[in-house]
Amino acid sequence: MSAEKQPLSVVLPPRLFIAAGLPASAQEFLDGTVQSVAAQWPATAVRWTASGHHHLTLRFLGDTEAARVPALTRLVDGIATAAAPFQLKLGSPGVFHANGPAKVLWMGLRPDAGE
Repeated sequence: MSAEKQPLSVVLPPRLFIAAGLPASAQEFLDGTVQSVAAQWPATAVRWTASGHHHLTLRFLGDTEAARVPALTRLVDGIATAAAPFQLKLGSPGVFHANGPAKVLWMGLRPDAGE
């Protein structure tokens, strides 16, 4: 009699970050930039952010217990509701990498002084 081995089921905690959405004009610019850069890479070599899903990461929280998500959501929503609007301009691009090939391509931001 042989017992079949059942695969272990591992539930990983969600990896969270706090982010702000971008206006349509910034989304369109970034979509165009991605299309231009992506044309230079094999489709299987890079995974790009889907069109319209670019965002401003404010804080990376990392692995977070699922039970904490509702309270964190309420807290961030409350802070966002009370925050004053602000304007930024797109800056220069860069990459995140850990002693090896680039893992993340990012676009910098700078204050908009009403120029």
